[in-house]
Amino acid sequence: MDAAIAFGQKKLGQNIVFSGDGRLVKDSKKQSYYRLKGVNKDWMDEGGSGTIGWFHIYKDGRVVEDR
Repeated sequence: MDAAIAFGQKKLGQNIVFSGDGRLVKDSKKQSYYRLKGVNKDWMDEGGSGTIGWFHIYKDGRVVEDR
């Protein structure tokens, strides 16, 4: 999961914190990814939830917003 977090921060910025349950899941094409929640540290510091969304982060480095 550490690699997935690094991919997510590379795409969305170092100010984003990711969390999830650590389970790999598979999409309809049988490709594995982590489903992680992204939060912005600055927004949290200002008293908000910081949530920017949920993301599918694949082993190949793709970061796809969960819609």
